[in-house]
Amino acid sequence: MCVGIAYFIIAVVVPLVILYTRDQPGVWSGSGAMWSLGGGAAGAIGALGIILAFNFGGKPGYVMPLVFGCAPVVNAFLAIYLAGTWKDVSPMFLAGLVIVALGAAMVLFFAPRGGHAPSHAASDHAAASESSEGQ
Repeated sequence: MCVGIAYFIIAVVVPLVILYTRDQPGVWSGSGAMWSLGGGAAGAIGALGIILAFNFGGKPGYVMPLVFGCAPVVNAFLAIYLAGTWKDVSPMFLAGLVIVALGAAMVLFFAPRGGHAPSHAASDHAAASESSEGQ
C-alpha cells in the first residue's frame, strides 16, 4: 500500500503541481497519454514484481542486480535495436553497458551465500579460551 501511495504522490500529485504552476502547461495527445499509461503500468508491474520476489524468498543480493543492472542493459539494447540506431551509438556507451552487465553478473555470482552460523559450542570454547588467557 505504501509503495502505491508513494507512486501516486510522485507520479500524479507532483507532475500536476508542476503543470499548474507553469505558464505553458504543455500539450496533451491521445498517443502520448497511451504511451505514458503503458510506461507507468510497466513500471508499476515491475515494482510489484520486486515486492513479490522478496515475498517469495528472493534475496536482495540476487533481485537487485537483476533489477538495477541487467534490466536497464536489456532495455538499452532493445531500444537501440528497435530504433535501428546501432551506427549512432558511441562505443563508450556500449562499453558502459557491458561493464554494467558484468558488474551485475559479478554481484550475482559472488553474492554472500549465507553460510552456516557458528555453533554455540564453538563460540563458548572461544570465549573460555579468551578468559583463561587473561588470567
